[in-house]
Amino acid sequence: MAINLKSKYADRLTKALDYASVISGKTSTEYKMDGSEEIQLLSLVTQSLNNYNRAATANRYGTPAEMQDVIQRIKLDKDRSFSIPVDKGNFIEGNFLKTAGAVIEDEMNEVVAPEIEADFFKKVASNAGGVYANATAISASNIMARLLAVEAAFRNGRIPKADRFVAMKTTALQLIKQALTNCDGITDKLMMQGIVGRIGTLMILEVADSDLPSGVNFVAWQKRCAVFHKTIEDTKVHQDPPGISGILVEGRFRWGGGVVGKYAAGTYVDALNTSRQGNPTLNANGSVTSLNSAQYVLCTVDGSDPRYSATAVKLTSTGSVTHTSGDVLKAVGYYDGKIASEVTSVTTTS
Repeated sequence: MAINLKSKYADRLTKALDYASVISGKTSTEYKMDGSEEIQLLSLVTQSLNNYNRAATANRYGTPAEMQDVIQRIKLDKDRSFSIPVDKGNFIEGNFLKTAGAVIEDEMNEVVAPEIEADFFKKVASNAGGVYANATAISASNIMARLLAVEAAFRNGRIPKADRFVAMKTTALQLIKQALTNCDGITDKLMMQGIVGRIGTLMILEVADSDLPSGVNFVAWQKRCAVFHKTIEDTKVHQDPPGISGILVEGRFRWGGGVVGKYAAGTYVDALNTSRQGNPTLNANGSVTSLNSAQYVLCTVDGSDPRYSATAVKLTSTGSVTHTSGDVLKAVGYYDGKIASEVTSVTTTS
């Protein structure tokens, strides 16, 4: 018999999920599912202003240009699960279901939540619109300047001041703890879960060093600029299933997330330059001749940013992209565990 913990043991499960909700409420809710495999993000392309011409006989507002849009798709690429038997011989009869709740709580706190968070931070770090990649290690003498650089980048990107978050590894956080502005006035405990203080407009989240990619000091984003979506969050307890004298605790979690391309200026990563993938080498004939040890390269020829575009072509080895002369070929290189390379481009001539 399967027991749904969400209904029978809601209090214990809620407590377990509280930790998992460190990023809950801190990402965009504007986008919907497209089928069962991906989130579709449709962004309108704004147009520059014209000079109004009162002497013109037509089109005084300027020549009409059809509104364009860009489609970005974020795949739900994680489908993870666990299966934990608890033998009846280890516990007396009255403790079975209590033990099941404890198993769920520990699994959520120590395994599921850290993996979800690390995956989200990795995706934002890899495709952040703002990147500080330098050989200088973060230190007490430069950390404040580097945080202020985030605020400057967000201001220049016209990013809203509210709901700005920074996930900082704990060893870096120790350098600024005394400078953090107290957050005792915050009343929404769910939204503010994990926030340890504030620097300017930046709400600081303390995360384990291992939750961020190697070489990354912190990842910043504004709520509207990153997306995280779960379609399955299922946890069950089976009593005396076939082959087991006792209980079987099972859970399944499916999710995906990343940077919203239209608002990429509201995402930022601070890291050592050794943690960034090298740039791919492009040729005017439309070929990518060097992947610089990249795991893969994404390319576009329609002017869109390959990091976020649904039209991006994936190359896993040296090759060419279909194009016509005069197209702007853009490419970005990826390697597992590293921040994406810079976006490079070349105008094709053949």
